[in-house]
Amino acid sequence: MTRPRLPVRVPGNFRRSRIKRLIAALLGLGLVAATVGLLVLSGQITLQSSTGAKVSSGLHEVATVPVNASQLVSWLPDAWQRERVLEPATRMMIAASYIRAWAAIGRFQSTGERPAVNDTFSGAARRAVLDLPRTGPSATWDLRHSLELEFYALDGATVAFHDGGANIARTVGTGLNETVLLSHESYDVVMVLEDGFWRIRQLRRSAGSDTATLTTDAAGATAITGTPTTTPLTVPASLATEYRPAGWAPVLPVAVTASATPTPTPGATPTPAPSVVPIPAPTLLAPATLGADFARLRALGFDTIRVPLPYTELGGAKPTDDAITGLITLLEQADRHGLRVDLVLFDGFPDLTPANWVAADAHLTAIATAVRGQPALALWDLADRPEQRTTGSPSPAEIRAFLLHTGSVLRELDPGTPQTVSWATSAAAADPSMARLVDAVSLHLTGGGDPTAAIGAVRAALPDRAVLLTVTGLSTEGGWGPLPKTEARQASDVARVLLAAERAGLSRLSVAAFADTKTDAGGLLRADGSAKPAAVLFEAGAQLTTIPAPGLLDYATSKFWILVFAALLAGAGVLLWVRHRLRKRRLQKPGPADSPTTGQHDRPGSTPQ
Repeated sequence: MTRPRLPVRVPGNFRRSRIKRLIAALLGLGLVAATVGLLVLSGQITLQSSTGAKVSSGLHEVATVPVNASQLVSWLPDAWQRERVLEPATRMMIAASYIRAWAAIGRFQSTGERPAVNDTFSGAARRAVLDLPRTGPSATWDLRHSLELEFYALDGATVAFHDGGANIARTVGTGLNETVLLSHESYDVVMVLEDGFWRIRQLRRSAGSDTATLTTDAAGATAITGTPTTTPLTVPASLATEYRPAGWAPVLPVAVTASATPTPTPGATPTPAPSVVPIPAPTLLAPATLGADFARLRALGFDTIRVPLPYTELGGAKPTDDAITGLITLLEQADRHGLRVDLVLFDGFPDLTPANWVAADAHLTAIATAVRGQPALALWDLADRPEQRTTGSPSPAEIRAFLLHTGSVLRELDPGTPQTVSWATSAAAADPSMARLVDAVSLHLTGGGDPTAAIGAVRAALPDRAVLLTVTGLSTEGGWGPLPKTEARQASDVARVLLAAERAGLSRLSVAAFADTKTDAGGLLRADGSAKPAAVLFEAGAQLTTIPAPGLLDYATSKFWILVFAALLAGAGVLLWVRHRLRKRRLQKPGPADSPTTGQHDRPGSTPQ
């Protein structure tokens, strides 16, 4: 007789150990997920904060024909006034060939390609270019040329001119150990017409050229030679906030003439297509809108606005007439309301490498020419946190050379307005080589930390330069960090910054932004125009020491802690569900009293066991 199998009893300590293993597995999965998240986050932070040159920037390739070739050449009145006058079409061809020749030099030095050199040079000039040392400059960029015609042959096949304003940028080395040379040179040029191409037969550098040399080493130190030392201009004391207008260009609706085109018939006169007529629209920078904003700014206690000028939105290398008109209107309205204006150039400029300097020069020339002399204009900021720009992989030397070059161009255009550069770290701002190029040193910090140490470091390194402090990034949108981004924390951070500036005796300060936008909730006003608690701290007599730190409610409304609390609740729910399932299974299993042997009936005639 086969005995029935008894049910297996699971010891209680075994069930407890299984629950512990399950909990450990869940905790392990959570730890793995957290580790992966931290690695991804740290990787993003590293990519966003890295300022070094990438491997791809080790070799600078110059374009065969510069994108902005038409902006490189200007002609002075011709010195040649004899038999034959240079035709306009021939003048354009000569200028284009001359620019292609300079680009061919840079292309040859950066890649070794010879076809462009063969097309644009002839005779001894060609041999001289091909003999240039490949171990020397990594690349050459021409930034501007000023030509004066000195000879034009009767047969129209030979021309000679003087280039008295050749601005040239050259790079030597790569990455951190790189040198950039900025030269203002003069050349005597002879070009001949061969096989239908204008080629350079002679390119002789004249005496009297000057060169500025900028070098950065592996430690990040900058050395500049060849620039004159100037006495810094006075920068007035200010209490500012960042002001971004709603837009710089109008929205132009178009009206299409609604006239049906009949079906053409043989011999009939074709009907012209419907015409598209643009309807002028007022600029978004309306005086009434600006006036209301500026009156509110003055009521809050500000005397200055910091206005970033978006490169692309203004029109890029060729700022639009609407953008220029809007900028002038802004400056005029600011002056009418007793506000000074600090203009921040090249906001969103895509690439600081020398290949884009010609476009930057054209943009800067149009802006500065239009607004110089405006009473409200108080300061030019050449660039905001340039060391954090990685688009195009500019090297530290190229970034600083860009500032040196644009600062020099701006001095020629507007010598009476002070200049500065806003750096993201006190180490970059305290660089004495860069500081002597500007009239004031600016430090742009993000977040609400105490800037006392940063101010002290810059002042100790540069006692002869005024120091400006800008603090933004005081967002109230919640965020995903462990510290809450609420209006209470913004008020606390603003109070901390104002106290630090007051204790340091800093009289030039810009804090936060004026109003929230669709992409930034760091303003002192909400999107509906109502004031946040931090706005009242700029009024005279505001009690800065009584502003409380963020409380428990601020942490409770933080996205980070909400997520953590939700994860804990989910984990607790999983554990309770597992315990419930195990208990239910234990109760459903038959006990000793329900064993099959106890209720089994004896067979008839058998002896009870």
